[in-house]
Amino acid sequence: MRSWFPLFLLLLGACGVPARRATFNPEEFAPYARKGTGVIEGRAWLWLGKDQIRKAAGHVVILKPVTTYTTEWIERGVKKGINLAPPDPRAKAFVRTVRADKEGRFRFEGLPPGSFYITCPMNYLSFDCTLGIDMKKVKWVYKKVDLGPGEVKKVFLTNDPEGGNRFSSK
Repeated sequence: MRSWFPLFLLLLGACGVPARRATFNPEEFAPYARKGTGVIEGRAWLWLGKDQIRKAAGHVVILKPVTTYTTEWIERGVKKGINLAPPDPRAKAFVRTVRADKEGRFRFEGLPPGSFYITCPMNYLSFDCTLGIDMKKVKWVYKKVDLGPGEVKKVFLTNDPEGGNRFSSK
């Protein structure tokens, strides 16, 4: 009698989420383990077209160091919307999060010099013509930021083609 269990595991893996191609490399993350004096602050919002914007009020803003491992997450997970396998638990120590205020402002302090990805998943409602109802959708806004020692970097985190110009006078 043949065992069905190996076949079951094979089929289960085929139906699961895509595996990560990059592996966690502790050496790439090591420079980000120390405390620094750098600051990244800014505002986040989603542009919905026709001068409609949605501020990131109350949304979580995520900061990760730029490594081969996190670049795969940006390229496949954020940009392409692929739901990747869960991250290596060691990567969690290098992820920082803050909640944007009511104007979509955020601030990360105590950062070492280096390159960082800042991301924010934005929830919004979009009318579905075929169903005749509003559907909840998620769109990511993201940016890569290079930070020097003790530098304070101001950024606009948005998909807006005008960048920060919509808020330049506010």
